[in-house]
Amino acid sequence: QHWELLGNDVFTTLVYVQVALEEHCRIVAAEEPRILMHSSDCQDPVACNEDWHAIWWNGMAHFLLDR
Repeated sequence: QHWELLGNDVFTTLVYVQVALEEHCRIVAAEEPRILMHSSDCQDPVACNEDWHAIWWNGMAHFLLDR
């Protein structure tokens, strides 16, 4: 039904864009953004990075993968 409303060219393009966006979400979910600079009161940058990794994986990554 959507194909009939959009036409073949638009529908095909839409499908390719959707696949590309889904792949991009999986890539983004797989690796959290790096912390480029810790705040001046950060006492343990290694632990901070580990916490950020856990928070990313258990929160945003699951959101991106479960859409």
